[in-house]
Amino acid sequence: RFGESIGERNDIYRVIIDNIKHAFVMVADLSDMRPNILIESGIAIGADVHIFYVQGGEVHRPPVMLGSPQ
Repeated sequence: RFGESIGERNDIYRVIIDNIKHAFVMVADLSDMRPNILIESGIAIGADVHIFYVQGGEVHRPPVMLGSPQ
């Protein structure tokens, strides 16, 4: 889900966090290394959610904590 499609509550950050914590898998697009995706990936790691990283364009190593064997 994308932020624009969330209309359940005024606290959009809590909705995003709850969606990540209760997901089976998360697809994280690291193409532009936006700070939000790094935070969201950290939430998924902490919640033991499976993460599938995708990246377009020039390939870089992921940040240290995202470089796990997942």
